[in-house]
Amino acid sequence: MAAGMSERRQDAADRAEASWVGTYRLEAHPDLGSGPCRVIDVSTSGAGVELFGPVPDADRHERVLLEIQLGTGTAGIRLAGSVQNAKLTPLGVRVGIEFDDLGTLEKEVLATLLKSAAAQATHFGRRKAS
Repeated sequence: MAAGMSERRQDAADRAEASWVGTYRLEAHPDLGSGPCRVIDVSTSGAGVELFGPVPDADRHERVLLEIQLGTGTAGIRLAGSVQNAKLTPLGVRVGIEFDDLGTLEKEVLATLLKSAAAQATHFGRRKAS
């Protein structure tokens, strides 16, 4: 089995639902400003995000810079990645973002958040998103 396939299966197993809000901007188009976004699901290698502003070019794997607020009065996290796919929604566009250039701290924060989400899902009888 190829390493990429194994990594994707592990990523799917580690994916968790999220309800984080934040802002984003398109790295190649700072002139378009930023827009609000909502993280729908997340893993250590990527996220499903609904964007409510400038639309990235998925065919060019455009880079998106995310600033996510993790809770009221708590610190946020900055993440960057390239758009792998996009689909229009009634309010915006949902994109699949593959993270790149994550530092050790970002990886550790994401891993901690995923463990917390899994514990909450188990506690409330929900399944992890896949």
